Amino acid sequence: MSPVIRLGTNSWFATLDLTGARDSMRIYLRPSGRWRLTGLFNFGEEPICCLSWAVLRGLSSPAFAFTVGGGADWNPSVVVSRVRGRWRELPFEAPDSLGRPGLPTVVDFNHMQDGLVELEDDGSGAAAGPETYQWYRFDGQMFVPSAPLGASAVCSKSALGKAPRIYTDSASSYNISRFACLDGWALASGMLRGHHVFGLYEQRRGAWLRVGVGPTLKRGYATVRGLGSIGFAIPQSVLRQLAAQI
Repeated sequence: MSPVIRLGTNSWFATLDLTGARDSMRIYLRPSGRWRLTGLFNFGEEPICCLSWAVLRGLSSPAFAFTVGGGADWNPSVVVSRVRGRWRELPFEAPDSLGRPGLPTVVDFNHMQDGLVELEDDGSGAAAGPETYQWYRFDGQMFVPSAPLGASAVCSKSALGKAPRIYTDSASSYNISRFACLDGWALASGMLRGHHVFGLYEQRRGAWLRVGVGPTLKRGYATVRGLGSIGFAIPQSVLRQLAAQI
């Protein structure tokens, strides 16, 4: 059960009910006087757990997140809040780990902090990662990409050239000619042993990490020895804007 969350004159709390034939989450509101049930989400056989909560930018009611199944290499979760008078699952402009069309509501959730939501992606399929991450803000309709919390990494050829590698078998160096940065990511182009390649970088804690270097990074995936073709947490909208600048 969440603690009581107070916003203005209203109070809220949520609880997970795992006792029935179908697991559910119940949300209660107390505008004044007695508590009343204001939101109910029912689920099938998949277990639900791990309730978290936050006050997010762009929402007048608290947001609640909870896990719906999962495994060692991902944490499929749903974020819900009240939008235009109704409690609903909120969509993300994010890569869909389940491969379904449209905007996903089941996402690989990491945590909520300072009004934003952070998702993760373990493209390698290995429980130990490595993982990449993306922050999101709610724009009134959906969660859209946002810059990471904290100080921004310097967007320069020098800073990208010094970035440590996430995958150890990635090329050690290449000649960067053009680059662009947006919402915690950078995409660069250059030459490696006479071939045109792209480098993808992720910002964490105010510094760059190099995700990979290769001919396919402009399309958001890379081929890594022993893992095959892997994807990352970068949204396609961010990747398209970066690619258009280089």
